[in-house]
Amino acid sequence: MLNADIVAGPGTTDEAPVDPARFLSLCGRHQPGRILSLGWTTAMDSTTTSVPPNSYQDEHVRPMADLVASVKEANVTFPVRAAMAVVGSRRPLEWLLSAKPFSTLTVWSAKEDDVSGKELARFVEAVGRDRVYVDVPEQLDMDMRNNFNQ
Repeated sequence: MLNADIVAGPGTTDEAPVDPARFLSLCGRHQPGRILSLGWTTAMDSTTTSVPPNSYQDEHVRPMADLVASVKEANVTFPVRAAMAVVGSRRPLEWLLSAKPFSTLTVWSAKEDDVSGKELARFVEAVGRDRVYVDVPEQLDMDMRNNFNQ
């Protein structure tokens, strides 16, 4: 799996995205057929003006869809930050999955992020367990699993 944050995402960060054209070109040339994990730079930001704050919106997913439209020979997963995905991001992320058939989400979390296991379980169920991988701290994973189908 080859991973890079190639689009600016929710929150304000000093981290610049990796040059997407260069990254995708190098992947295709040197590692064709590998799974691509293509994400966004993110930061939890209390000053953001996006609604809801700290969520993936059209302004984040549409540029990603444009970039991955040319990726034909590799499967793609989109890593999304759990604290941002569960709050007002489901529809834009579902649209992204529909724009790139056979793609998935990989939900991740930083230990310091405030994420509800119940909300994460709802998000995974709504998007579809077959379209979402989860890579979160152990306690959050247990909380999520305890809340499936409740």
